[in-house]
Amino acid sequence: MVKQTNLHGEEVELPVEKKESEEVCVCCKEKLAENADVYPAKEGMLCFGCYESETSQPPATVIYGKDEDERKILGDYIDETDGEFVLSYHKTDGWRGYYEVASKIWTNVHSDAILAHSEDAGELENFDEKLQELLDAQNISYARVFTRTSNIFCSGYDFFVKKEDAQIVQALVFMLRAEYRDPERFSITALTGTTRRTEREEAAQGLRDDSGREEREGSLRGSDELGVSMTRYIVFDKNGIVHESEDYDAAQKEYCETSKLMEI
Repeated sequence: MVKQTNLHGEEVELPVEKKESEEVCVCCKEKLAENADVYPAKEGMLCFGCYESETSQPPATVIYGKDEDERKILGDYIDETDGEFVLSYHKTDGWRGYYEVASKIWTNVHSDAILAHSEDAGELENFDEKLQELLDAQNISYARVFTRTSNIFCSGYDFFVKKEDAQIVQALVFMLRAEYRDPERFSITALTGTTRRTEREEAAQGLRDDSGREEREGSLRGSDELGVSMTRYIVFDKNGIVHESEDYDAAQKEYCETSKLMEI
């Protein structure tokens, strides 16, 4: 209460309204009540509801290295990557679209999509694990970014490495794609929701040929019975040119001044 003198010289107490905060939530633009829980954003503050919405289903999640517990949120209002990644939204029509990330520090060496509960998603996981294994063995830093789309059954997948390692890793990615990323399977899954064509469809379009099928599948698996070895080496010579070899000793002899020799 505030005391004030009236026209008659008498002191009276006047009620004072509690001043509301002039600061507003940068997302919903509602005024932030005093003593309310608020959270820092890129510019300004977020109310609890907007913060919860931004963090429970973030537009993008960044994972540095293998540490799955150290997930960094990259959203419209929150950036836990300290500016290393930049988020943008692309509209495909009035109500659909997808998020995309870019970086001036990191280079995107593989961009893909996770088709939930599909065979293709399993192969992408194998690709991801193998690539991580190869990079960990060479102490190469990397970051994986998972982005949201308007399709709840699809999310973006991007693999980043530091710019100085990009050439080496792009060669590895090229080889791993041949083994784990089947563009036909991906297209069929994305368009139909199934993992592959039916045998009747394949036969009708001349895509199915059982002759030599066992040998082909054995080769892909690296079958011992067929004497097929799937061990290959990626070689980088002193000029940065990429070579492939199945013989470790031969690779060392031919490219004796190699900067990198990786088994895949």
